Amino acid sequence: MSEQTTTAWLVREEEVLATIMVVSGWKSAAAGAWVPDGASGPVLVRPAFWAQSVRSSDPLDVALLDSENIVVRTLRLKRNRVAMPAFSARSVLRAKRGTFGTWDLKIGDIMDIRPCE
Repeated sequence: MSEQTTTAWLVREEEVLATIMVVSGWKSAAAGAWVPDGASGPVLVRPAFWAQSVRSSDPLDVALLDSENIVVRTLRLKRNRVAMPAFSARSVLRAKRGTFGTWDLKIGDIMDIRPCE
């Protein structure tokens, strides 16, 4: 399967948190939630159960989501780091440091990924 990139809205309890890039494909999963060059905002990578910040220019907020898009873990990755995998995760949400604080994102939040129309 080749990489597919789409745009969607990230929604929690009917509140739109952001417009996100959704990257689907095994290349991204194998590379630790690899993000395409030029991605400037939050990115959801699926499938994925671990993340890295090796090529990131800034620290990242990372959330691991299960198959029902429930946040199972959040962490802040400094540059050039690799996070421990969460085998219950099915996707990884990456954003600039501080974004999750702005969103008040926490473990147990249910995220809804809605296609932009």
